[in-house]
Amino acid sequence: EVQGIALCAADCPQVRQKLELLAERRMPVVTFNSDIAGARRLCYVGEDAHHAGRVAGDIAAKFLRPGDRILLVYADHGYAGHKGRADGFLERLAERGLRQEDCRVAETHDNYDETLAAVTAALAEEPDLKYIYMANRSVPACMEALRGAGKKTAPLPGAFGTGLPPFRAGCGAPFGGAAGGAALYQPQGYFLAGKALFSHGTRMQASIAVITISGSM
Repeated sequence: EVQGIALCAADCPQVRQKLELLAERRMPVVTFNSDIAGARRLCYVGEDAHHAGRVAGDIAAKFLRPGDRILLVYADHGYAGHKGRADGFLERLAERGLRQEDCRVAETHDNYDETLAAVTAALAEEPDLKYIYMANRSVPACMEALRGAGKKTAPLPGAFGTGLPPFRAGCGAPFGGAAGGAALYQPQGYFLAGKALFSHGTRMQASIAVITISGSM
């Protein structure tokens, strides 16, 4: 029998409604990697996505001049972790004198084929594209598009932001560091979410359901 849930999902009414039902059943839920702020969950475990996006924007600005074209690829605006990275990235670029109008944005729902199509189209339609920021998990699709376009190199900070952002547990206390935002995404994200549930009182022998939902429902 499941006695705790670690959840990574889009922030949408359907998910919030399910969280309300789970709370009424006294089922502890921890969100990880992407929060659903204000929902009835025990806590959030993950990076500060907005900060990660700002770090990525600061790095990008070192390679760019005003007027250079940029491609930003992320899941979609309903997924708080990805939206935070995208917003932080654009915010920092603007502070460094780069216009948001020069940034082409693609929402690809963490889908390989959609990402491949979006990056391929951008490279074909904008041959002077100077920079690509991948704020989703479909980096291999981006690399395939670059190879298909005959691009052997391109500035690419990597998925999930860059730098050494602080991770957050619960109300924002530092939770250690990791080499890039992506470092939390697989084993560490699951481990820390489970640790939070056990700290809440879930028995060590209990069965915990780990649920990840890409894109909006």
